[in-house]
Formats: sequence, structure tokens, C-alpha cells
Amino acid sequence: MQPLSVSQFSVVNSLGAGRVAVAEALHESGLEPGNLVIELTESTTMYNTDANLERFQRLKALGVKLAIDDFGTGYSSLSYLHRFPIDILKIDRSFVSRLTNSDNGPELARAVITLGETLGLDTVAEGIEFEPQVAALLALGCVAGQGFLFAKAGSLEELSTSSFVARRSALWTAQAGREELSATGRFKALRALARAAGAA
Repeated sequence: MQPLSVSQFSVVNSLGAGRVAVAEALHESGLEPGNLVIELTESTTMYNTDANLERFQRLKALGVKLAIDDFGTGYSSLSYLHRFPIDILKIDRSFVSRLTNSDNGPELARAVITLGETLGLDTVAEGIEFEPQVAALLALGCVAGQGFLFAKAGSLEELSTSSFVARRSALWTAQAGREELSATGRFKALRALARAAGAA
């Protein structure tokens, strides 16, 4: 799914069609709203902020998830980020590449992950290509990511038969039976582990 541009988002919603289009797509596809993540660029969220706040709230009322794509490369205002009904911050690939290519590589990724934890948001790392990046992200507390290391873009049929999706499905099924997971498996799973450790 491509992120919405400022022009696309403003035009669609000025006609009052954005929420209707998403609702119709959910109805026609049979997709559970919580399984749909709409990605927004930072410039989109900061454009006409008061109007966008209302638009985002209407979309959230459908039950979908909202994510800010390439977070950290734009000009997000923390005050507005706190107001917006955002679910996920997507860590820009440039921050992920620094994890193994720079002396201060972890600092930017850590800042985004810490911000997500403070605001109760999930974080998803973009552009993961190497196993050491996975290890570094896990050490920082980010447990969700995407990139060529896992799978290249392909059709639903191709992806559904990949070994990575098979492993992910097995893990998801095993955990879902005992934990209430967030969109990325992040916070509710960790809370469950914390509760278990406290009870031990």
C-alpha cells in the first residue's frame, strides 16, 4: 500500500469521500477493519492539522489503524502527534541502515522507539535487509519490521506460500491463543509477559 500524498488526502476528504471509500472497501473485501493499516506521510499529517484531526478521527471510527510512514524524516509536531489517533510509527529505512553502518547508528532508531513507547504507539522498522539489523532492533525493543530480508514485494499468492509467512503465522497462532496482541504484537504481548514475571 502506498502512503497517501497531501494532495490525494486533501482532495479525497474535501469531497467527504475518504471515509466512505474506506468503508466500502472494507465491506466489499470482508476485511476486518483492525487488519487495515492506512499509512500517512508526516507532511500529510502536518498539513491543515485541525481538519486532518477530524478526518483521522472519522477513519478511526471505522476501526482501522493509522500509521505515520518514514517517521523522523519530516517535521512532525509532538503536540499534534499526541492529539492525532495514530497507532503506529514506522521507522525510516535510513535510521535502520545506520544500525550497522554508523558509530552512532542506534541513537535515531532508539529515539523513535522510545517516543512510541512513551505515547503508547507501536513501532515498525522499514527497510530491514540484514540479520544484524534485526538483532539491533530487537535489543532496542522494536519487534516488528519489514524489508527484503523477509520478503520482496509480490502477489498475495506468492507471499502466502513463503517460508517467512509460514513461520510468522505459526508464531502468531501460538501467541494469539494466550495473549491479546496489538497490531504489531508489541505492547499487549509485553504487558502480558510483565504480568507473568510479576506473578512469579
